[in-house]
Amino acid sequence: MKNLIEKGLDIQTLSMMIEKFGKENNLKETLKALEYATKMHDGQLRDEGTPYIIHPLQITCHMIANGISEDEMLSSALLHDVCEDCDVEVDELPFSDEIREAVSYLTHKEDKHLEKGESKKLYFRRLHENRIAALVKVYDRCNNISSMSKGFDDEHIEKYMKETLECVYPLMDEVEELWPEYSFMIYEIRYHMDSVLHAILRRK
Repeated sequence: MKNLIEKGLDIQTLSMMIEKFGKENNLKETLKALEYATKMHDGQLRDEGTPYIIHPLQITCHMIANGISEDEMLSSALLHDVCEDCDVEVDELPFSDEIREAVSYLTHKEDKHLEKGESKKLYFRRLHENRIAALVKVYDRCNNISSMSKGFDDEHIEKYMKETLECVYPLMDEVEELWPEYSFMIYEIRYHMDSVLHAILRRK
């Protein structure tokens, strides 16, 4: 059963899907970001023990499946954790200013002058200032919600659910209001996350 569920979610399959789409649509930055992110995340593992690169690959494939073909958007999805997790500064990224700006918004850094919870809330409140960052974060959280049962303990799941309801759901509302062209995408993501969260709540 597990093999059937995870079929087609390996690094090679996901990478080939993105590479094929990138070449067909002449997405030069996306193809470059695919190579860069794969190199930077090499050897890193997620909490559930899977190679870290699978996470940005899945997000990017999800976006493509939902009709997104914007080069900067897909590149930012692939790169969204590079600065936070790979000791790379935003201005060191060999990509366009638009991509660097989006990744900057997506990179959470603790503010020593604020409590940890407040620093994270401020991070989420600023995301609507950048269209690409806001949408990538929504897809990012959708992917994390989908996989958290494999790597989070009950306490972590509880905190993550609370953060999602308090910070990510309002962000989805802002995306719909500011960029109504993404309304159907937000509907699909909200429907998916609602289903996962309700399933976890019923289990308690």
